[in-house]
Amino acid sequence: MRVLIVCSGNAQVIAPFIVEQVNALKKLDVEIEYFLIKGKGILGYIKNYKALLQKIASFQPNIIHAHYGFSGLLAIFQRRIPVVVTFHGCDIQKRGVNNIISNFVFYLANSSIFVNSKMLNFVIFKKKHTIISCGIDLDEYQYISKEEARINLRFSDKEKLVLFSSSFDEPVKNYDLAKKAVEKLENIKLLELKGYKREEVIQLMHAVDCLLITSIRETGPQVVKEALMCGCPIISVDVGDVKSLIEQVAGCFIVPYDENIIAEKISLVFQNNNRIKGREVIIEKELYNSVIAKKIKDIYTQILNK
Repeated sequence: MRVLIVCSGNAQVIAPFIVEQVNALKKLDVEIEYFLIKGKGILGYIKNYKALLQKIASFQPNIIHAHYGFSGLLAIFQRRIPVVVTFHGCDIQKRGVNNIISNFVFYLANSSIFVNSKMLNFVIFKKKHTIISCGIDLDEYQYISKEEARINLRFSDKEKLVLFSSSFDEPVKNYDLAKKAVEKLENIKLLELKGYKREEVIQLMHAVDCLLITSIRETGPQVVKEALMCGCPIISVDVGDVKSLIEQVAGCFIVPYDENIIAEKISLVFQNNNRIKGREVIIEKELYNSVIAKKIKDIYTQILNK
């Protein structure tokens, strides 16, 4: 079975969750190559069509698997090779052109995957689909004590550290609310999750006292699964599928968009000063890549058997 992954190539690296999913599929004897799209916007993507046809001719894939709606649009222009599209939220959940194009792609794709069920609120057509979350590589997350992680990252053991879920300058992540909440407490450092390598993120999750999510819109987010794997307490608004992941986890809190309540929960985390049992959640809900890869391969097989 040969699968061509179609995704954006505008960043310096391919999104880690795509790479990890691909690596898990390769372990199931799926032969995979990438087609990386260069350019932005509809026209930028469409300009890659000739190059895509050349890649199809040389690789001869059985399936094309596109990640995000715009990548799916490019993939479905050719009608010879069946197309699977994974929607990650920032495509179909956006209003206007992004939503229209993503729904068009959803309608024409041979199979569609959504990373959480809330995304279905933005779907126009009633059509068969699958909910498959992005997974975690269990082997990558080995236990590190908070003390060791802080030494490695050169943090003081006396610092009170709250990790914000993304970069401060992304409007949808709602940094202003996080900042207001933290400012209501004394001697707390709010860290920006930006510019770290994967292994450094894992160290960071073990080093901080909690993860704070105040986003207006999310799909997963993946950072929640990473925090769970590292035993990092999570304080989050009800966004994406966070609630379904953490509501039963002691030491984690779902909060409203209210800086006072968020500040109360941050203070409570510091009082408790405990790590959480998050790895069990990932295993129980089968949110690790080896299982997810099997589900995706099953979709490929079903399409090819039609």
